[in-house]
Amino acid sequence: SHFEVDEMIVIDFSNRFDKDGTSTEILEGIVKSAFMPISFGGGISTLDDAKKVFDLGFDKVVLKSALNDKNVLRSIANNYGQQAVIGCLNMKKIDETYFVNESLMDFDEICRFSLKLASEGVGELIFQDIENDGTRQGFSLFSEVSEIAEILEIPISIQGGIRDIEEAEAIVKRSRINGIVGSSIFVFHPTRESVFINYPKRENWEQRFI
Repeated sequence: SHFEVDEMIVIDFSNRFDKDGTSTEILEGIVKSAFMPISFGGGISTLDDAKKVFDLGFDKVVLKSALNDKNVLRSIANNYGQQAVIGCLNMKKIDETYFVNESLMDFDEICRFSLKLASEGVGELIFQDIENDGTRQGFSLFSEVSEIAEILEIPISIQGGIRDIEEAEAIVKRSRINGIVGSSIFVFHPTRESVFINYPKRENWEQRFI
C-alpha cells in the first residue's frame, strides 16, 4: 500500500494450491501485510479450494482451469459473491485465431465465452497477453480486448507487456478497460534488469487517471 497499489494479486505458478506448492504460513503473512484488496490464484479447482483461500483472508480468487466448470463458478459465486470471482484468460494470437487457456478460438468465440463466464458467476476478467508478458514491449491485444470490453458489464483488466505509465494511461482513456495488472513494470529498473521498485508517484497517477 506504500506505493498506492489499488489491489494485489498473488499467483502460485506451481498450480498446486494446498498440495505442495504453496505455504499457508507465507500466504497468511502476505494477507496480514497487505492493507488493500488481495486475491489469490493458482490451482483452485473446487469450492473447497476457494474456501481455504477465503479462510486465509483473501478477498477474491483467480480462476483459469476452473472456468470450464460452470458448477464450480456458480458455487463459489453463490457462497462468496460474484465480485469475489476473477477469471483469467491467457491469450496469444496465432494468424487469425487465438490460443486461449489451452484452446483455439476465433474472436467471436472469445466474445461468447466471455459473456458465458459473466453469466455463470465470474465478476471480473483479466486478459493476459502471454506473448509479451514480462517483456515491457507493449500490450499487443488492445484492439481485441477493448472490443470485448464494450459488450461486457463486468470489470475488465489487462496484463502482459505493459511498457510504461503512458501506455497504461492511453489504454484506460481509449477504452472501457478498467484495470492494468502489472509486474515487471513495477519491480524492474526501467533501463537495466536489476530488481528495483519502480512504482510511479501517486500524483502522476492522479494527473492521468482522475
